[in-house]
Amino acid sequence: MNILEKAITLHQKNEFEQAQNLYEKIIEQEPDNFEATHLLACLNMQLKNFDYAFKLISKCININPLHHAPHNNLGLIFKELNEYEKAIKAFTKAIDLKSNYAEAYNNLAISLKDIKLYEEAIKNFNKAIELKANYAEAYNNLGVLFSETNNYKNALKNFEIAINLKQNYIEAFLNIANTYLGIEKYDEAYKYFEIVLKLNPKLNDGSIFEIKTQTNNWIDFDRNVSDLKRKILNNEIIVKPFLTKILFDDPNFDKEISINYANSKGLNNKSLSKINCNNKKKIVIGYYSSDFKNHPVGQLTVELLELHDKKKFEVIGFYNDKIEDDLTIRIKKSFNKFYNIKNLINSKVISLTKDLGVDIAIDLNGYTRNSRVDIFSERFCPLQISFLGYPGTSGIKNIDYLIADKNLIPEKNKKYYTEKIIYLPNCYQPSDSTRIVIDEKLTKTEFNIKNDQFVFCCFNTGHKINPKIFDSWANILREIDNSVIWLLENNNISQKNLKQEAILRKIDPERIIFCKRTSNKEHIKRYQLADLFLDTFPYGAHTTANEALFSGLPIVTIIGESFQSRVCSSLLTTVGLKELITNSYKEYENLAINIAKNPQKLKSIKDNLKININNSPLFKSKFYTENLEKAYINIYERHNNNIEPNHIYIN
Repeated sequence: MNILEKAITLHQKNEFEQAQNLYEKIIEQEPDNFEATHLLACLNMQLKNFDYAFKLISKCININPLHHAPHNNLGLIFKELNEYEKAIKAFTKAIDLKSNYAEAYNNLAISLKDIKLYEEAIKNFNKAIELKANYAEAYNNLGVLFSETNNYKNALKNFEIAINLKQNYIEAFLNIANTYLGIEKYDEAYKYFEIVLKLNPKLNDGSIFEIKTQTNNWIDFDRNVSDLKRKILNNEIIVKPFLTKILFDDPNFDKEISINYANSKGLNNKSLSKINCNNKKKIVIGYYSSDFKNHPVGQLTVELLELHDKKKFEVIGFYNDKIEDDLTIRIKKSFNKFYNIKNLINSKVISLTKDLGVDIAIDLNGYTRNSRVDIFSERFCPLQISFLGYPGTSGIKNIDYLIADKNLIPEKNKKYYTEKIIYLPNCYQPSDSTRIVIDEKLTKTEFNIKNDQFVFCCFNTGHKINPKIFDSWANILREIDNSVIWLLENNNISQKNLKQEAILRKIDPERIIFCKRTSNKEHIKRYQLADLFLDTFPYGAHTTANEALFSGLPIVTIIGESFQSRVCSSLLTTVGLKELITNSYKEYENLAINIAKNPQKLKSIKDNLKININNSPLFKSKFYTENLEKAYINIYERHNNNIEPNHIYIN
């Protein structure tokens, strides 16, 4: 076996250091050895040493400019560096040199997909498959394209073909599972996630846990939570930060998860250099969101956007979705300018932002669905803020500020956030005071509730319900005869599991009532039929708490240490109902039972809330907007005076 053969054998065994030494030894003896140089480049691409790999690939092209493979690998390097135009040029050159180069067509299609040129991408995926009929990877990648464009039927079809062509194709199985998860077919998603874990038990199992929480499947729950935390702490897996918020009340853990996730996605590898603000008379604010529609974020921000002082600020909306409903139409009118960025690649959004002279960019998504938080990892605006959509720290160095309040983030907890905190004087959460709670006489019987039953309710999304809070609910129901708990319908599996969990706790499952999802206007009317809202923990009510209080329905909550466990407490404090904030499950149960057993006490709380709805700063949107604008002006002036970001207190 010669030296090159030995190096290739070591390379194939992933013994990279030894293989690299042998490749370099060959090149030292034969500087123009194309094969050794090319293989060494491929090895460094595997190790993500792209600078060194680029030098080696460039050398290969100089040695043999007519060989197709180096051009393809050059394209892969550019793609990893997000230099898509250069990548496309390199893949095209490889195809010019070898017209039946299926791999280059596949790579070209991926790059076209990444810059949202979907029709061209489909043509090139199909060409790759035409040249190589058993090309499982091309079918899988085509499935990803269809999934990204919400063509789920064709996505699943292509993933299945990929699996039929390539046995135990983990990536394709995982893509099927995530597609079913996206369309809320949880039973199918769970089935495919189980297949993935059988193929590779060490694989990131955060998605499996997501399925379990969405379906309230609590079999081995405590063990699964412990295992998940252990794997995260041991850096065995990286999970989506949002997932752990429903499991843990630990702001330090939240911070570590966000930083690790941001690092794993390359969100902290960007330039931190300062950008100057524009010289316009008005401060230019950009709001970036996929939720300018009938979504909790859209519902909370609409009046704030309308009330911005357009004499002082130019307000621009950047919308990352295609859905346009009645709230989208209202929100669009509130902006000076409005752009749909759904089909724009990051570089185009950044260019548009800079052309518009945006001074302050505000991310309303964080790590939520259809987020463009990766844009915020770039220093594309002078000042960058995280606000409202994501409950916690981003872990991204280029996000300067997070909007909060002193109830939400006490002074002692500032260290758990990578951003500096903008402290608003009351509650951080905006409201839409123009909402109308229709005084329409609904009847309990319309919702399968008896007229004489005491109605506890929790209209939080179902994945926030966990075994511990459900234990408390069972204890409360056990103490209050003729009571029910009214929940928002999530999915059929969840309903079945929650009723089974009630039986295990010796609670009649008929006392668990579900109501269907409906329009926000219709939904808010339903609060009138409930007597007391029971919050979840550690991920409590946010927009739902705002709706309930605005409707006159009091909430009992548990306050924790994390952002997500303190939002409801912030709202209750601002609306003058601190007595409904508890510090433990037992205290929570006792307070709920005490209120339910004392009709006069409940009436007094509701009467107090009714008065405070009109007087509390929580629902004074103009006052809120003015305070937020003070914050924007403050950080803008600090930036222009070359003062580094620091915690800001608005009085």
